[in-house]
Amino acid sequence: MGERDGWYYVQGPGGYAGYARKSDLILGKVRQFESLPDEPPFIAWKTIGSKINLTWEAVYKKDPDPSGFSELTGVNVISPTWFELLDGSGQIRSKADSHYVNWARNRGIQLWAVFSNGFEPKRTTQALSTVETRFYMIQQLLAYAKMYRLQGINIDFENVRTADKANLVQFVRELTPMLHEQNLVVSIDVTPKSNSELWSLFLDRPALIQSVDYMMLMAYDEHWASSPNSGSVASMPWVKRAVDRLVEEDGIPPAKLILGMPLYTRIWTETIGQNGKRKVSSKAVGMDRVREIIAAKKLAPVYDAATGQNYVEYSENGALNRIWIEDALSIKARVDLANRYGLAGVATWNRSFQSDDIWSVIEGALNKRS
Repeated sequence: MGERDGWYYVQGPGGYAGYARKSDLILGKVRQFESLPDEPPFIAWKTIGSKINLTWEAVYKKDPDPSGFSELTGVNVISPTWFELLDGSGQIRSKADSHYVNWARNRGIQLWAVFSNGFEPKRTTQALSTVETRFYMIQQLLAYAKMYRLQGINIDFENVRTADKANLVQFVRELTPMLHEQNLVVSIDVTPKSNSELWSLFLDRPALIQSVDYMMLMAYDEHWASSPNSGSVASMPWVKRAVDRLVEEDGIPPAKLILGMPLYTRIWTETIGQNGKRKVSSKAVGMDRVREIIAAKKLAPVYDAATGQNYVEYSENGALNRIWIEDALSIKARVDLANRYGLAGVATWNRSFQSDDIWSVIEGALNKRS
């Protein structure tokens, strides 16, 4: 029924459709079928003239109560972390909540629910390894999407072995046509390119972009929680390099790329041990917590040109605390970067780290309003 990059799009005798490698097929009996009626192509984003403004909702034991949320000005997609791979058989656990669905739909906000692998490599290897386990995952996602009236699925597979690279691509190839039949948008989260096996190398970004509607660049954790050195979660030069590499090296179309931005930062604590060596620890905090610290300690943030962010430091209990701040200045700079590259939009991790005013900052910058 179609052909792409050495693969045929085929339908088997059981009625299931998917991709098969051309070199694995031989011509059998020839039968003539009437032409299928023309259907309009699948359109991933139907809000013409509007950029995607997505925020992830981190769901742990249960969904938060949205009645207590501030007004999410300009947010048009929420991506709750609802679905998780449980084991190697492909069993998926759901934390989806109808109350949350109704709240979003009443506000015209689309729901692109996250499907994660639980960040566990062994079960991921097993679940991706056979057509049966891959199809079992797809069946469940289709059922959940219909049950909760979703508009999309966001794939978030992390901590994956490089040996599973091809199987992840194949899973997405098999998944996307079936989700499109149910009018669902398909997106996948990717990290900036690096030499880290479980964090980056397993992602075949040029192959994945052939199937998905959007690729979310998780442009944060330049300095991660256990980093040996203090530093920005996502300095502007680092973010720009990450976008450049995807667009220039991997050929990711800017119109299919969404820039992920952090709403959190880290308080870095540096101490000197008895051996004279510096010890570094960190704690992730949201925007309001940083404001509280600045006000309580009467700090004066200074602009750090090297990172493109405001910065403060203070001493406490014999330790030096350092914060590269996420605020209106840094967020607007990231949105401006997305606009300069002509990206499809932006995404934020995660809603609970917000300050109430940040949504209007994002909306204004994304849609070129002051």
